[in-house]
Amino acid sequence: MRPLTWVVVSRRKPETPLGLVRRARRMNRTLQEAFPHVYCELDFTTPLELSVATILSAQCTDVRVNQVTPALFRRYPDAFSYASADRTELEEMIRSTGFYRNKANSIIGLGQALVDRFDGEVPGTLKELVTLPGFGRKTANVVLGNAFGVPGITVDTHFGRLVRRWDWTQETDPVKVEKVVGELIPRKEWTDLSHRIIFHGRRVCHARTPACGVCLLAKDCPSFGEGQVDPVKAAALVKGSGDRPSPRIGGDHRMSTMDTLKKTFALPGMRAMIAFIIVTIALVVALWPRGTDEPAAPAAPSSPPSGITDQTVAQSEIDAARRDAALNPCPAGAGAAATGPLAGVTVPCMGDGSTIDVGAATAGKPLVINMWAVWCLPCRRELPLFDRLSAASGDKLNVLAVHAREGGDKPYFVLKFLQEVGVHLPVVTDPQGSIAQAVKAPRVFPSTVFIRADGSVAAVLPRVFETYEDLTGAVREQLGVDLGAAS
Repeated sequence: MRPLTWVVVSRRKPETPLGLVRRARRMNRTLQEAFPHVYCELDFTTPLELSVATILSAQCTDVRVNQVTPALFRRYPDAFSYASADRTELEEMIRSTGFYRNKANSIIGLGQALVDRFDGEVPGTLKELVTLPGFGRKTANVVLGNAFGVPGITVDTHFGRLVRRWDWTQETDPVKVEKVVGELIPRKEWTDLSHRIIFHGRRVCHARTPACGVCLLAKDCPSFGEGQVDPVKAAALVKGSGDRPSPRIGGDHRMSTMDTLKKTFALPGMRAMIAFIIVTIALVVALWPRGTDEPAAPAAPSSPPSGITDQTVAQSEIDAARRDAALNPCPAGAGAAATGPLAGVTVPCMGDGSTIDVGAATAGKPLVINMWAVWCLPCRRELPLFDRLSAASGDKLNVLAVHAREGGDKPYFVLKFLQEVGVHLPVVTDPQGSIAQAVKAPRVFPSTVFIRADGSVAAVLPRVFETYEDLTGAVREQLGVDLGAAS
């Protein structure tokens, strides 16, 4: 038999500006299907921690940065400690990230600037951030998008390479790339788009040999064929789902679309049959006209998206997950008038699926809100403390866990996580970000919000509580509620 020869034929038509917008948005939708649970791969709990981690990530992998930062953040918990840091000690702690002298200069300078000009707090605007040592637009957009919830486009090496490969732009200046892409994609998508493109660049669309044969963007990519188009060989090029272990949900590991493909191709008995089928599909993809100006509906995923999402779960299974989680009922209110920023804010209650008015349901009693997310590893450690606080609160206090905007519309995923962690406190989801916006909570997880009995905000603490005593101490300090000695 003659060996199979791969033929890649491009029939790309000249593209109008409107056609480019449609293609770019179509590709973004496909990336969303491939990577539905994107996140910043740098570990952080505060805007300052993310700022320092981002400075360290220059010419260094996120894996290495995440190995360095736990000890660093313990040694330097705030801007004041960075401002007065011993340079030699700091350099030694960050040496393994490379360029440690320059990075130490930036970090110490950052601490001094924050203390001198911003009372030790990281500002939340692009105009102010870019004036800080170690900050350019890239670092500023990382911090804005991931710590403050302000949409921003992060043009790193992967991002710039991919948008040029996709012919969204041929600009090489990051500022110009940011401007062009910002005109193609809606502003609300900018932060997640950045994560999706970076994820795709690290895992599939590599600089030297992209895995074209298993790429879900093949139909819309003008550069299809520059990499390996043999699906079996391309699958071997795909890197893992991230730099950290995937969380377990209900006993199953989450796997991305690309992980699934890679594991499937690794089965010896399946390789020949699957290769034959995918060869045919790949040739059809290669011959398919690309870049047309015809409007297109969002493409259906070619395989299930990663993680457990409601698109693949029947309502009966969601109801069963709700029963299994056995969450305590959400507060129902004692008849007091709702006041303060949470009055009129309505969100879904995870316990029974009903909608509650948070202000009315918690009026007349102090409230502690734990802002968390399933992808936040510190949140997993902290949730049992709030569960214990809820059980001990009695009539003195309301305790409410609020799942973040991302994934807040996916009750099955959240319920299975809560069942696994083994907590039963009242939980709501915040799919529109209404609670976070009302209390002005930063996009930092976990964060804790303390609300007085009159509905006013006493404090917002973007930090992790490591012990129950630490948490009850904060409740006593912020709300004047003493729950007694820990039992």
